[in-house]
Amino acid sequence: YRWVSRVSSQSLPENAVTGGRDTDGSKLYVGRAFHDGDMLPAKVIPDKGVAYVCHNGEEHPKDNYEVLVQGEFAWEFCNNGEVPEDAIIAGQTADGEPLYVGRVLHSGSQTIGKAGHAKIRELRPRSDERLVELRAAAIRRRCLFTLSCHPFDIVAVAGSRFRFG
Repeated sequence: YRWVSRVSSQSLPENAVTGGRDTDGSKLYVGRAFHDGDMLPAKVIPDKGVAYVCHNGEEHPKDNYEVLVQGEFAWEFCNNGEVPEDAIIAGQTADGEPLYVGRVLHSGSQTIGKAGHAKIRELRPRSDERLVELRAAAIRRRCLFTLSCHPFDIVAVAGSRFRFG
């Protein structure tokens, strides 16, 4: 995998990693951007020509960002709140805490957020940040893990096949 720099006026690179859909149906892609000294995972929304990061409870638009270009990825639940050792580090806080790509189903939107070792902070369209127990992180080559607030377990495996359990 690799990160490709973009500005809001540029189109997405080929094989950009998809992450879900926003509440208005816009397709989301996995990105990252700087904000207040932190490199943060971001949701990139090409339809709006912008990426958003969530910081201190607010969503911030970014015109300069990087997009994750796909290797082999799938989304999958992680177990017991553990960040796998080969998780993709999407950034870090100014204090050096690594941040991973996570995603969560919330209010009809499967959205991208930042996952640390203890919590995931989801990106939400209403510019607030809600702490949720960590169950998500992005995994290089093997799979991506997802966080879902859905009332039943959905486990995504490599490719586009799903197991329900």
